[in-house]
Amino acid sequence: MKFDRYVLFPWFEEHGERHIHPDDLEYVRSAHPYGRVFGYAGRDGKYSVLQFGDRTIRVLPKLLQNVPSSRFDFFDVGEDVVLVKDEQPATVLSVMWHFEKNEPIYQLRVNGKKKSKRYWQADLTR
Repeated sequence: MKFDRYVLFPWFEEHGERHIHPDDLEYVRSAHPYGRVFGYAGRDGKYSVLQFGDRTIRVLPKLLQNVPSSRFDFFDVGEDVVLVKDEQPATVLSVMWHFEKNEPIYQLRVNGKKKSKRYWQADLTR
Protein backbone atom coordinates (compact mmCIF):
# COMPACT_ATOMS: atom_id res chain seq x y z
CA MET A 1 0.00 0.00 0.00
CA LYS A 2 1.37 3.39 -0.96
CA PHE A 3 1.02 6.33 1.39
CA ASP A 4 0.95 10.06 0.71
CA ARG A 5 2.98 10.68 3.85
CA TYR A 6 5.71 8.81 5.71
CA VAL A 7 6.68 9.54 9.30
CA LEU A 8 8.99 8.58 12.12
CA PHE A 9 7.69 7.93 15.63
CA PRO A 10 10.83 8.32 17.77
CA TRP A 11 9.29 7.04 20.99
CA PHE A 12 11.21 5.74 24.00
CA GLU A 13 9.85 4.67 27.41
CA GLU A 14 10.99 8.03 28.83
CA HIS A 15 8.35 9.74 26.69
CA GLY A 16 5.64 7.96 28.64
CA GLU A 17 2.75 5.68 27.77
CA ARG A 18 0.35 8.56 27.11
CA HIS A 19 1.64 8.92 23.53
CA ILE A 20 0.37 5.47 22.51
CA HIS A 21 -3.13 4.01 22.38
CA PRO A 22 -3.41 1.59 25.33
CA ASP A 23 -4.31 -1.33 23.03
CA ASP A 24 -1.10 -0.80 21.03
CA LEU A 25 1.34 -0.17 23.87
CA GLU A 26 2.59 -3.74 24.27
CA TYR A 27 3.36 -4.07 20.56
CA VAL A 28 5.09 -0.66 20.38
CA ARG A 29 7.29 -1.59 23.32
CA SER A 30 8.34 -4.82 21.62
CA ALA A 31 8.76 -3.23 18.16
CA HIS A 32 11.14 -0.45 19.22
CA PRO A 33 9.80 2.19 16.80
CA TYR A 34 12.79 4.55 16.86
CA GLY A 35 14.15 4.83 13.31
CA ARG A 36 11.33 2.89 11.63
CA VAL A 37 9.59 4.53 8.71
CA PHE A 38 5.81 4.29 9.04
CA GLY A 39 3.17 5.00 6.44
CA TYR A 40 0.72 7.59 7.73
CA ALA A 41 -2.70 5.94 7.35
CA GLY A 42 -4.93 8.67 8.78
CA ARG A 43 -6.67 9.50 12.04
CA ASP A 44 -8.68 7.61 14.64
CA GLY A 45 -10.10 10.25 16.94
CA LYS A 46 -7.19 12.01 18.61
CA TYR A 47 -4.70 9.36 17.43
CA SER A 48 -2.66 9.20 14.24
CA VAL A 49 -2.76 5.76 12.61
CA LEU A 50 0.62 4.45 11.45
CA GLN A 51 1.24 1.41 9.28
CA PHE A 52 4.35 -0.79 9.18
CA GLY A 53 3.78 -3.81 6.97
CA ASP A 54 0.56 -5.45 8.11
CA ARG A 55 0.80 -3.86 11.57
CA THR A 56 -1.10 -0.71 12.56
CA ILE A 57 -0.48 1.41 15.63
CA ARG A 58 -2.28 4.44 17.02
CA VAL A 59 -0.22 7.23 18.53
CA LEU A 60 -0.66 10.85 19.51
CA PRO A 61 0.78 13.10 16.79
CA LYS A 62 3.02 15.16 19.10
CA LEU A 63 6.16 13.04 18.52
CA LEU A 64 5.64 12.39 14.80
CA GLN A 65 8.32 13.61 12.41
CA ASN A 66 7.68 13.80 8.68
CA VAL A 67 10.27 12.27 6.38
CA PRO A 68 10.86 13.89 3.00
CA SER A 69 8.69 11.46 1.04
CA SER A 70 8.66 13.70 -2.02
CA ARG A 71 12.38 12.91 -2.48
CA PHE A 72 11.82 9.15 -2.51
CA ASP A 73 9.50 6.66 -4.13
CA PHE A 74 9.30 4.59 -0.93
CA PHE A 75 9.13 0.83 -1.06
CA ASP A 76 6.80 -0.48 1.63
CA VAL A 77 7.14 -3.46 3.95
CA GLY A 78 5.96 -6.56 2.09
CA GLU A 79 6.50 -5.02 -1.33
CA ASP A 80 8.27 -7.06 -4.01
CA VAL A 81 11.29 -5.28 -5.47
CA VAL A 82 14.24 -6.09 -7.71
CA LEU A 83 17.91 -5.56 -6.87
CA VAL A 84 19.32 -3.26 -9.55
CA LYS A 85 22.81 -4.81 -9.49
CA ASP A 86 21.86 -8.38 -10.42
CA GLU A 87 18.11 -8.13 -11.18
CA GLN A 88 17.36 -10.54 -8.35
CA PRO A 89 13.82 -10.40 -6.91
CA ALA A 90 13.42 -9.56 -3.22
CA THR A 91 10.79 -8.58 -0.66
CA VAL A 92 11.05 -5.60 1.68
CA LEU A 93 11.14 -6.73 5.33
CA SER A 94 11.67 -3.36 6.98
CA VAL A 95 12.21 0.30 6.21
CA MET A 96 14.37 2.30 8.56
CA TRP A 97 15.61 5.88 8.43
CA HIS A 98 19.33 6.61 8.11
CA PHE A 99 19.69 9.86 10.02
CA GLU A 100 23.16 10.81 8.72
CA LYS A 101 22.28 10.33 5.06
CA ASN A 102 18.68 11.49 5.58
CA GLU A 103 17.21 8.69 3.49
CA PRO A 104 15.51 5.31 3.87
CA ILE A 105 17.44 2.09 4.19
CA TYR A 106 15.87 -1.31 3.54
CA GLN A 107 16.21 -4.83 4.86
CA LEU A 108 15.23 -7.51 2.35
CA ARG A 109 14.40 -11.16 1.97
CA VAL A 110 16.11 -12.71 -1.06
CA ASN A 111 15.45 -16.31 -2.10
CA GLY A 112 13.52 -16.84 1.13
CA LYS A 113 16.42 -15.68 3.31
CA LYS A 114 16.63 -12.55 5.42
CA LYS A 115 19.66 -10.56 4.27
CA SER A 116 21.90 -8.93 6.89
CA LYS A 117 23.02 -6.32 4.35
CA ARG A 118 20.99 -3.11 4.18
CA TYR A 119 20.03 -1.56 0.84
CA TRP A 120 19.61 2.03 -0.26
CA GLN A 121 16.79 3.38 -2.39
CA ALA A 122 19.09 3.45 -5.44
CA ASP A 123 19.83 -0.28 -5.03
CA LEU A 124 16.20 -1.22 -5.68
CA THR A 125 13.58 -0.92 -8.38
CA ARG A 126 10.03 -2.13 -8.87
